[in-house]
Amino acid sequence: SRLDSGASTPDRIPCRKRSRIARTSIVTTPVLSTLGWSAMGPRAASIAAALQTASTPARGVFATLQSAAMGGYGASVVAGATRLVVGVATFIRAATPKPRQEREKDTQREDSGRDDDEDTFYRAAKR
Repeated sequence: SRLDSGASTPDRIPCRKRSRIARTSIVTTPVLSTLGWSAMGPRAASIAAALQTASTPARGVFATLQSAAMGGYGASVVAGATRLVVGVATFIRAATPKPRQEREKDTQREDSGRDDDEDTFYRAAKR
């Protein structure tokens, strides 16, 4: 039967995974809706409607995005892809060196912080 095939239904998804899917759906649901994928199917005169063809393959990109909008198997796929993109973007941002102007500002802050500490020390010593 279909239920025995191991398809991920909401009651079979572990609690942790459901929580991660719910958090990413805060971002993905409005994006999918803006592009035309809705819980009722592709909206007329939208990007999703323009991409839909008579021979849309099952489990293809279009079907997965539609499934995500409807809360089906595509929700976990889109959530995973979203987390991957955010993770890669975060890594790239962390690995990218700061622009020269920002480095100079940081250096000035550090220098001024040391001067303030030294001034405080000398003022306390004079009392």
